[in-house]
Amino acid sequence: MSDWIEKSLSKARLEYYSMFVASTGSDTDWPELRSKAFQLHEWNSKLSEAMYRPLQFFEITIRNVLADKLKDEYGPYWYTSSDWKSAKIQRFVKAAAKRAKDYQHSRNIKHDAIVSNSNFALWIKLLNPRDSWDLWNKHWSKILVSNGVIEEGQRYTNHVNEIFEVTIAVSELRNLILHYQPIFDLQEVYKNSNNKKYKALSLKTLPKHFEELTIVLGWFSPKARNHIEDQYLATVRDVWIKECPEWYEQYRKGNFEFRSRPENSNTI
Repeated sequence: MSDWIEKSLSKARLEYYSMFVASTGSDTDWPELRSKAFQLHEWNSKLSEAMYRPLQFFEITIRNVLADKLKDEYGPYWYTSSDWKSAKIQRFVKAAAKRAKDYQHSRNIKHDAIVSNSNFALWIKLLNPRDSWDLWNKHWSKILVSNGVIEEGQRYTNHVNEIFEVTIAVSELRNLILHYQPIFDLQEVYKNSNNKKYKALSLKTLPKHFEELTIVLGWFSPKARNHIEDQYLATVRDVWIKECPEWYEQYRKGNFEFRSRPENSNTI
């Protein structure tokens, strides 16, 4: 492999990937390690590209469903109402409002401007049962009922916890991708991480995270779930299986854990 690859990506970056090469029992000669490390790096880039669109679709859909519900309940200026938000959440809403004002150069902020200028951290807060249990009782549970996830009056604590955990995982996975970090082996790469969120990511493989993403998305928008499965699943699966370096023993058999679920499946 040409030296320019090492100069472009840095030897330190390739040495990091080479640790996973060495773990397969491959030759420890640096030129060979460097070549295989680059293959892993390329595979990781392809996985990141394949995962980006479903992650984007997940975040935008969840955000818009929640925002539309607030608009329906509190009107187009829902973000000014104090009836539904705690002091913790108020900080995130104010930040979104400021960004929208700066962007529009106007004090008359519209619903769409607030939503598009909000960080996903706001919507994670709004799904966090510790911060937003009143919202779950008043509004979010109605979304689950309307989509046939739960029956009226049915307990939904488990669903709340699963939604929050999956949403956190999606956010952290997206951050890894945007910062060009390895995602090809979450269980191995992040098992010793000091970051509790990345540590949580390491408990499952990438295909398992993809599966949970589609299921939770379906609780908020069944048609959005169908779109992700129809448009993105095959790509993610092909990259996971077919693009994996054949010498990378852990995935040589190409095991992809995603299992198609019945149309009305409501459990992870």
